Amino acid sequence: MSFFDERDMAAITSPDFPGERLIVCRNRDLAREREDLIKATERDLAKLGVAVLATVLDNMEIGATAGGFLSE
Repeated sequence: MSFFDERDMAAITSPDFPGERLIVCRNRDLAREREDLIKATERDLAKLGVAVLATVLDNMEIGATAGGFLSE
């Protein structure tokens, strides 16, 4: 391991800062918080997906029923 690996740090370069080296540090507490937010968002999106699918299926059923009335 290098010095940076032991401290969750890394040196990176960016075209936005030519000729400069940027030092970044991983914040484990912030990473956990973000993971929790991502999981909560995924749960909410799954619920939304179920609701949207139910609406689409309902609309298809309504359309099929209406189509039956129109063809009579």
